[in-house]
Amino acid sequence: MTIGPLELLVIGYEGMAIPERIGHELGALEHAGSVRIVDLAVISAEEGVPAVRTARELSEDELRPFVGALGDLMGLLRPEELDRAVTSLPEGGRAVVVLVEHTWATGVRDALAHAGATLLIDELLSHEAVAARNAELAELELVGE
Repeated sequence: MTIGPLELLVIGYEGMAIPERIGHELGALEHAGSVRIVDLAVISAEEGVPAVRTARELSEDELRPFVGALGDLMGLLRPEELDRAVTSLPEGGRAVVVLVEHTWATGVRDALAHAGATLLIDELLSHEAVAARNAELAELELVGE
């Protein structure tokens, strides 16, 4: 079995429970065939003591936001990825760490391989870069009116 491109998401949240909308939106993407959640963990940094709990260690209640979207968990999160996620948390912070496979991209990956082509750059633009483009689009819309 091979898997497609993977993306590590570390989503910080407030409160004790994972916000349901996060799980529902990721679940909707999975049901649409765009992504597949291949691993999940919850991290916290309370009183300077980091805690990491894998999906297998979470209760049904904690996993409720992801109901129906966790059928293919493969345990692929690596310790160094979880360590990096922990270091990104502010004191007292919480986050859900999600490893998603971009299933929509597997066909493109296979086509490139079949054609002998090489993907030269593959990166997500930063939030700041996207915000700048959104500002440019808003400015163009104002000018066009």
